[in-house]
Amino acid sequence: MLLNVRDVMTLLGIPESSAYKLISQLNSELKDQGYITLRAKINKNYLLERLGLMQWAEHNNTEN
Repeated sequence: MLLNVRDVMTLLGIPESSAYKLISQLNSELKDQGYITLRAKINKNYLLERLGLMQWAEHNNTEN
C-alpha cells in the first residue's frame, strides 16, 4: 500500500514539509536498491520498517 504526504503527516504527526523530506529520502533509498518509485508516495511497510515501527504496527493489527 502506498501512502501519500497527508497519510504520512497523519501517521507520524509531522508537518507537510517534513513528510515530503522523509518520503524523498526513503524514495532515494529505494531507487538505489533498484526499485521504481512515485513522487510524493511511499510504501507503507518500508516507511514503518525504516522508522522501527513495523513490530508496533503488526502488534496493533492483531489486536483489532
